[in-house]
Amino acid sequence: MENDFRTASKRFWTTIQCLRRDKQCIVNTVYGGDGALLTSTRDVVDRWKEYLLNPTDTPSGKEAGPGDSGVGSPISGAEVAEVVRKLLGGRAPGWMRSARNRDLQLSLDQFAAECEAAGMRISTSKSESMVLKRKRVECTLRVGDEILPQVEEFKYLGVLFTSEGRMEREINRLIGAASAVMRTLHGSIVVKRELSRKSKLSIYQSIFVPALTYGHELWVVTERTRSQVQAAEMSFLRRVTGLSLRDRVRSSVIREELGVDPPLLRVERSQMRWLGHLFRMPPGRLPGEVFRAGSTGRRPRGRPRTRWRDYVSRLAWEHLGIPQEELDEVAGEREVWASLLRLLPPRPDPR
Repeated sequence: MENDFRTASKRFWTTIQCLRRDKQCIVNTVYGGDGALLTSTRDVVDRWKEYLLNPTDTPSGKEAGPGDSGVGSPISGAEVAEVVRKLLGGRAPGWMRSARNRDLQLSLDQFAAECEAAGMRISTSKSESMVLKRKRVECTLRVGDEILPQVEEFKYLGVLFTSEGRMEREINRLIGAASAVMRTLHGSIVVKRELSRKSKLSIYQSIFVPALTYGHELWVVTERTRSQVQAAEMSFLRRVTGLSLRDRVRSSVIREELGVDPPLLRVERSQMRWLGHLFRMPPGRLPGEVFRAGSTGRRPRGRPRTRWRDYVSRLAWEHLGIPQEELDEVAGEREVWASLLRLLPPRPDPR
């Protein structure tokens, strides 16, 4: 707001109106006169007072904007405190963002200072930066005098994230990891005649399938992904039965003979279970806030990517018959949602 004091009052009242209507809005972070990011509620209020004579006065028609309801009613001190709380760190109702590289750098500097005050330091050799955007964007961040390397992919908790926001590379990596498991166990277990099928399928369920489907809650399963996962799955099961593609035996026949279900059925069931968790998350939980937040801007030309929410909502419609507009209400009831998921194959293993 320090860049244009003429619009500061209007921005403040726009935030107030969005808060009253429980709508999402985007508000930049607040800086002091020296350019430092303000994190204290008192400092933010004092900074606003430099532009607003009295933050609890009623706004003018120009400040409130056309069509605003309740512009004649003064705001309460509680509303001011709530807006200031949302403004801290670049937060607004239902939205989180870092508006510029400057915001990120100031936040990183503050984090580094807090670490040093606690007797710790940021390891620059283990720290990297990545921008989630389809086109490469330069984002130079420093820790002290050292520049953090900007990467195009980043592995977090065993899941590979890319700057383009796609999961195809992660799925291909998992298929390669599962294939490596199969090659390792091929001679000693998979094709060994002395072992029973029950033992081989136990290895399949406990080692191969988890390696193939790790982190599957994030997947958007396209037809190409479905074909790749099924090919990797059947490569293991065909070896268990001693068959090959030349025998021309259908995959469904092999699964029925072995008594196993396709892993993608379990993947879809698990994704819908996670959808229920997201709907029931209380305000303030980061996964739920990201799930409910709406992105801004226009999509690029061409066929848009399938969003995870749209994909899982379609699964709920196809498997459970629940339309998207009723998902929030149905998934909000834990027992009802759990009972519906129990009807889907494969059924949960008996305990």
